[in-house]
Parts: sequence; structure tokens; C-alpha cells
Amino acid sequence: MNRIGATLMGTAAALACAVAPLTAQTWTSWTNNTTCASDNWCGDLSGTDIGFSATSISGGQLTGAGGTDYWSPADAYLQGGIVNAPDAGGNLAFIQMNDAFSGTITFGSVVHNPLVAWISVGQSGIPIELNFGNSPFTLISDNTTADIGAGSCPYYTCGTNNVGINNTSSALIGTEFSGVMEFLGDYTSISFTGGAPAGATTPPDEFWYGFTVGINGPESATPEPGTMAMMATGLVGLMGAGIRRRRRNR
Repeated sequence: MNRIGATLMGTAAALACAVAPLTAQTWTSWTNNTTCASDNWCGDLSGTDIGFSATSISGGQLTGAGGTDYWSPADAYLQGGIVNAPDAGGNLAFIQMNDAFSGTITFGSVVHNPLVAWISVGQSGIPIELNFGNSPFTLISDNTTADIGAGSCPYYTCGTNNVGINNTSSALIGTEFSGVMEFLGDYTSISFTGGAPAGATTPPDEFWYGFTVGINGPESATPEPGTMAMMATGLVGLMGAGIRRRRRNR
């Protein structure tokens, strides 16, 4: 390969790298459960205010307050391109439910493709249904032995769900389910219910299950349009120089 070709390839590679964002995950720092303005729980999600209100909340853990890392082992939360589990950076926080409930997650500004991670939804003989109504999700990570292996079960154990990895639904029935849902689109709120599956003759008697909320990002900076134009102009100029040089050398 001649020097001009190598230069062109290097410049093209640099341009490609400049426009490909590096994506990780940021999870909510739940910082208050006593003085939230209008929510039962509130916190910060990468600079965006977040709150959760529900008819029944049994407790949870706040960021920085210590406690048990129920997110570990983390294999159930690291599929589907996720690189930061909910306990990344020592954030052990989550909101805890144990009864049938209806609730709403509220964002202070529009959030793109939010994530909801779950701990231990349902238990043997006591499935729990999570229903999101008009807000369908894609299940991108879970704790079935088929997906993570029997040796990588999360804090309590491996479990099952009726949706399956990479499938989209508006409801999930879990028996000791742990994993991550992704809600594709732009959201300012997500409302959902939890409780016994439809047709169950008795209410759930689940000890507890928990969740937190995350996003994909923050992403690496994308160059300004002016910078991109300059890079593109430079690349075209190099290509032109190479063509002229080849013509002179014929």
C-alpha cells in the first residue's frame, strides 16, 4: 500500500471513531425517601431528576447508605450490550416492593431508551406479573440458566420469565426473575402495576422484589457539525492529492 493510501485509511478510521459513541450505563442514585416533593422516592439519573410514586412501597436502599449488594453476582444484568451492572461504582440502591401495587416512574426531562433492572421478582410457586400497559419493553438481560448458566445465578437464584431475551412485550410474569428491560423511545414517565398474574385466585405473598432505573450513556461527545465538515473536507482533499499524484507519475 502506498503512503497516500495509508494516510487515507488512517483518516477514514479516525473519522469513523469520531462518530461512533461509546455507550455505557448510568443507574439512578436514589438519595431520598422522606422529603421528595411529590414522590415516595426520588434521586438523580445522570443529571436528570427522577421520582417514583406507588400505592405500596415496602422500603429499599439509598445510594451511599451501605447495605447488601443484591445486584451481585451481576451476570443477570450484563447481557444485551450492558457493561455497567446496577451496582457499578458501589451503587447498591433500589426500591423494594412486596404487595400488589400500581406506580409511576417520573423523569424531570425526556429520557431516551430508559432501562429498568429487577431483583428477584416472584418466588417458587408465587409468580409475579409486571404490567406496563401502553409502554412495551424489550427484555435485554435475564437470569435463566439457559442464558447465564447455573454457575452464574444472581444473589438469590436463577429464575424464569415468560418473555425471553430480545423479545418485546408489555407484561412479564416472573418466578425469581432478575434482569433488565429496555423501553425504546423517549419517555417522561413510565406507569406499571405489579401483583398476581391474571386469573390467580389468591393475592401474591411475595417476600420482596426490587428495581432501579438506568440509561444508556452518557455517550462520548459527538463532534460539532463544523468539525465534521472540516474533517470531511480534509479527507476529500487528500483523495484529490492522491489522484493528481498518480496521474503525474503515469
